[in-house]
Parts: sequence; structure tokens; C-alpha cells
Amino acid sequence: MLTSLNVRCAIFLAGVFAFAPPLAFAQGALTTTRNASDERLTVGRGGDYWTADRIKEAQPLPWYDQDKDLGAGAALQLGVAPVGPPDSAPGGNPGANQAPPRASGAGSANPLANEEAADDDAIPDDQDTAIDFGSQDIGDGYPANKTIFYQKQYPWRTTGKLFFTAASGGSSYCTASVVSGNNIVVTAAHCCYDRGVGSFHSNWSFAPAIRNNNRPYGTFPYQQARVLTSWITSGGRQNDVCVLQMGPNAAGQSLSSRTGWLGRSWNFPTVQHHFDFGYPGNLDAGNFSETCAAETYANCGDPNVLAMGCNMTFGSSGGPWLRVYKPHEIGNKNFVNAVVSGYDGCTGTFGQSFNGPRFTSDNIVILCNAQGC
Repeated sequence: MLTSLNVRCAIFLAGVFAFAPPLAFAQGALTTTRNASDERLTVGRGGDYWTADRIKEAQPLPWYDQDKDLGAGAALQLGVAPVGPPDSAPGGNPGANQAPPRASGAGSANPLANEEAADDDAIPDDQDTAIDFGSQDIGDGYPANKTIFYQKQYPWRTTGKLFFTAASGGSSYCTASVVSGNNIVVTAAHCCYDRGVGSFHSNWSFAPAIRNNNRPYGTFPYQQARVLTSWITSGGRQNDVCVLQMGPNAAGQSLSSRTGWLGRSWNFPTVQHHFDFGYPGNLDAGNFSETCAAETYANCGDPNVLAMGCNMTFGSSGGPWLRVYKPHEIGNKNFVNAVVSGYDGCTGTFGQSFNGPRFTSDNIVILCNAQGC
């Protein structure tokens, strides 16, 4: 576990070696490196750490409390929407051990894209982003993989629980989803780095499609976790995004080859119809994935933070918000466009609405380009 002093030392050393080639770290070493745009943690711990008993003991991680972190009224400090055209990367089929790296923001060149690429995804919604069509506390919620048929179906199988040892102590979990053929998952930054403690969590392992503690694809220990430098230095919901590179499971299988992966989209208008997936502890004790469907709106008037009506609470952190939701269809659809971050007083009613960072060139693109999505 890193102390605040460790973090400052690691950041200083990273600055000294900014122009050195990437370093290889022995298993069990805990080291941070930093450049101008992102922060990376490299550790490695075997997947055997997360035994069935530890998984049962893991508690849902509370949401990120921006007001507590940044001070009262922080949620009302409006951001400026980043400049950049809407863009996306398509999802993919399981089977390939690894997909070629693709730089986010370079266009959606992928052989899996189909005729729908020229459909509703290629053209931004013709809506005024200054108008909020979504409504607080209005959304449909229903079970996802509680029905066993859906456990190993797409896109449900790409979402799972991300287990870790919290920086403040104890076993916790968030929700995460696979977003790259390079075995990369996305979640919330507060599921990777605790700003209150000033330290990274540790021992992450991802269990895709987990259902009542049954793990049909096994558990995948992480190799690297990456958050924005701005999350560590400044916090803020718009920066509450983390990507993790996952290693093979106990059978030596890669994550993406078992589950496939969801698409990603960024710089799309605030008003979108989203389907969210998560493992909230307030519903069925977090044993199954749940779904919410609603139209989003700018959280507290901030164009960089989305909000939607949903009845999920803790444990849903990091859960994907999907645009162009198409069950059982892989390719240019099912785009992760945000992740669950938390709740502010102006979001709506606690337990009936939540919010998350809108994916933009300033968060998911930076992280994915750095990690090699």
C-alpha cells in the first residue's frame, strides 16, 4: 500500500526518468510512473489471492463524494465541454487472444464494423446540448443476469465485479466492463485510487459475468491500472475514470478472448438514451447484475458529467453506460459512453438517480491511448 510520501516520491522519480524507456517491475512491487497527462500503477499479484471466501467478504465500495473531496458547492462548478468531434470504437467478438492496438480518436477503422457504422452512431444526435430532456429520478430498472440465460450472452458477459483491497483497508468491489481486445477494462477512478487516503487500492481482479459468486470465465488478475493525473491532483467527476490491463486467468486464457468487448464512444452530446449495468449492493445483495434505462441530462448543469434516473447505489461504481444498446449484437453498437461515479444533491434523489463522467477526449481517449486500447 502506498503512503502519501510514497506517492510523492514515486511521482518525483517518475519526473526524473520521464525520458527513460519503460521499466519492468518484479511481481509484488508497487510503483507509480507519471507523465504530463496520465498516472499509471504497475503491480502484479496472482489471481489466487481472490478465494471464494474473500469474494464473499468483499463489500460494495461507496460512491465518490465530490462535495466532501473538493468542498461544499464543488458540484456546481461548471466545466467547459471539450472541443472534438464525436467518435467511437466498435466492440468485438471473443476468440482472438489479442486485437491490434488502436489509437482512440483516430476513427472507427475495424473489420467488425458493419452497415450500422453509417447509421445512428456516425452522426451525432441532432439535439441542443443546452436543453436537458432527461428527468431526475425517472428511469426503468430491472435484473440483468439474474436470469441465468443472460449470464454468458453479449453484452452482459462483458460486465463483472472488480475486486480489490481498499487503500483504507478491507476487501471491496466495484463494477467494470471489457472495452478492448487488448484485455482492458474500464471502471471509475475512485475504484483505483482513493483520494481521501492518497493511495492506490491494490490486488485488483476481475470476474466477468459473475452471478451469485459463480464465475463462468474465471478471475483475471490485473497487470496495470491507470488513472488521469488530474484525478490524483484535482479530483472531480469528469476525471473519475480508470482503465486496467488484465492478465490471464488460472487456465492461461486472456480476458478478451473469453468475453469479447464492448465499444467505446466519446464527445457525444449530453442528452442520450443509456442502458447502465452494475452490481449494486442495495439490490439482491449485489449477487446479480442489474440494468437501468433512462435518458441522460447534464448533472448540475455540467456538460462533462452525465446523470440519469436509476435505483442502483454502492457497488455500481464503474458500471458502463451504453449508447446504441443492441442485445446479442457485436460491432458498431453497445458503446460505453460513461461510468457510474456517484451522487450530488442536484443530481436527483439518492437511490433514484446517479451520475458519471461523460466520455470525452479529455478522459477516456487519454487513458486508452496511453494504455493501448
